[in-house]
Amino acid sequence: MEFLNNQEKILSGFRKTYHMVPEITVGPDEQRFVVFSDHHRGDRGYSDYFQRCEKTYNAALGYYLERGFHLILLGDVEEFWENHPRTVMKSYPLTYELEREFYLANRLTRVRGNHDSLWKNPALVEEYLGPLFPGIEMQEGLRIRVMGSEPVTVFFAHGHQGTFLSDTLDWFSMFWFRTLGSRIIHPFKRKYQTPARNYALREEHETMMFDCAAALNDEIGEKTLLVCGHTHHPIFMSQNRIQRMQHDAQILRAKNTKKSLKRLAKLRAQFEYTKADFGLEEALMGKRSFYFNTGCCSFDDGSITGIELAKGKIKLIKWTDESTRADRMILGSERLSAI
Repeated sequence: MEFLNNQEKILSGFRKTYHMVPEITVGPDEQRFVVFSDHHRGDRGYSDYFQRCEKTYNAALGYYLERGFHLILLGDVEEFWENHPRTVMKSYPLTYELEREFYLANRLTRVRGNHDSLWKNPALVEEYLGPLFPGIEMQEGLRIRVMGSEPVTVFFAHGHQGTFLSDTLDWFSMFWFRTLGSRIIHPFKRKYQTPARNYALREEHETMMFDCAAALNDEIGEKTLLVCGHTHHPIFMSQNRIQRMQHDAQILRAKNTKKSLKRLAKLRAQFEYTKADFGLEEALMGKRSFYFNTGCCSFDDGSITGIELAKGKIKLIKWTDESTRADRMILGSERLSAI
């Protein structure tokens, strides 16, 4: 049913969300933010994808707590298409306690997605989240305006805005899955088809997201970056970064030394991976890119990805499970002024 989505409805959904969400204004060196999404916490059963990532995610939270980051949870934190809020919260007490530390330090923002859309009901938020997060408000998104010689607004939203089944009829999607989908899909260990699970749907959705991000920049008249989750596909792809990779490759090839050729091989591998990963030739080579994606906290190998915003830079980061510890790596980094 993804064919029922269209560019104008999605853009309209983002436009509406942009103008209704709170805005934080910071200097380029003031506040640090880290953004995670799409945990899909469940009941620790077969379909609970977060349980593989629990240790990695908790380790990451410990790191960001001590580093003074503000934590933004960008939707689909809980999996309510399958589970009751009480069940989910009882399944992950350590994780909720860590997030509570951010909240008590006034460093937590929660944004709802489509799989945790029950949080649209303030009574449910108060009943289930209230005891740990007293007075917490669920947001539709967030704007962070980073001041400097050229102000940049980073607009955070889950990414389902304006879509037919995930936004307009999210109640129907939840009803269908709870009554029929869980009986049909899980007994055969199949995964339901969404942009997070189906490559063709993901590519179609992401093409529209790149276009929406560019359209928002044109309408607002100021550099605006769109950061989403929803597809579970981490994206960090600015035109400057792609052009710089091509430029660096030419320089290394011209040097023709053993050291430069070794660096060239690594750079070429990174470049070809990026091209194959996206499959979006026109977005990769011909369009301005203001769209970024956090990825998810529910990868099968226990790793998680997210976005950091600090010191005038935006970074795509990955935390991996190394059996006895979790390691952080930077997958992409760019100054906001260079995008």
